[in-house]
Amino acid sequence: MDAKAQDVFKDGESLKGFLDFMAQCRPQKTANLLLLYSQNPEIRQVKTFEKWKEEGRTIKSGVHGYRFIASQEYEKDGVTEQGYTIRRVYDVSQVRMKQPEPPEQKSMDELMEALLRDNKVNVQVADNLPDNVQAQYIPKQRTVYVRNGMDDTVTFHAINRELACAALDRHDGSYSRAGVSAQAYCAAYVVAQKYGVDTSGFNFSRVCEQQENGTKDPKELRAVVGDIRTAAYGIGSQIGRNLGEMQQEVAAEEFTIPEAKTEKSAKSKESKSKARKQPER
Repeated sequence: MDAKAQDVFKDGESLKGFLDFMAQCRPQKTANLLLLYSQNPEIRQVKTFEKWKEEGRTIKSGVHGYRFIASQEYEKDGVTEQGYTIRRVYDVSQVRMKQPEPPEQKSMDELMEALLRDNKVNVQVADNLPDNVQAQYIPKQRTVYVRNGMDDTVTFHAINRELACAALDRHDGSYSRAGVSAQAYCAAYVVAQKYGVDTSGFNFSRVCEQQENGTKDPKELRAVVGDIRTAAYGIGSQIGRNLGEMQQEVAAEEFTIPEAKTEKSAKSKESKSKARKQPER
């Protein structure tokens, strides 16, 4: 895991590959994200043999599972302690089942509504932000101010970045924008990638330079990954939850009342039918 953490921050392309993996892989602990990524970057959703079996699924013959760190309780001197054990898990692609379909692409209006609905952080449009400031999280006001007039995609990215900053604010006076801006930038990318929003404007070279291109202490690098994970999965979960609620609000009607055909509509249909039957001149 330490080696993979260093490799992830080697350069911009390496970091982008890992963030793409974070966007496709169901939420995992930081250690498992690094461990699973080191074994197969295509992993999407893993469960133990027993969990798949509980769901009535079987593992394809001849496949090999992946190493995975699982929590485990044990007793020492009469006291229950928390430890871990290495388990073997299987990706959804290794299971005999119809593979999950790619999620339906949502419009920017739907994504923006889901992002802002019931948010614990206030988001306000501001007309007085400088041109070089797209958005800014102000800790004392617990508010994100967004520059007016930007296009929808940039606005979406900027709000996500600042909400990620807010998610990394511990509210103990230790918040430093410089200390979380790189993580927040990466988290905004993960969210956008997860929901199919254009990410062509992102560049991670500077992020890797800040992490000394992976030569920092692996524990520090793993902490950076942990911050990205916390912010990205938190925002992504909120969007997903709100999208589900929005779909329920406009669900198809189960019981409908037949619409009575008025004389006007009947005549209109009749005239259209006659018009279609007229021979070409």
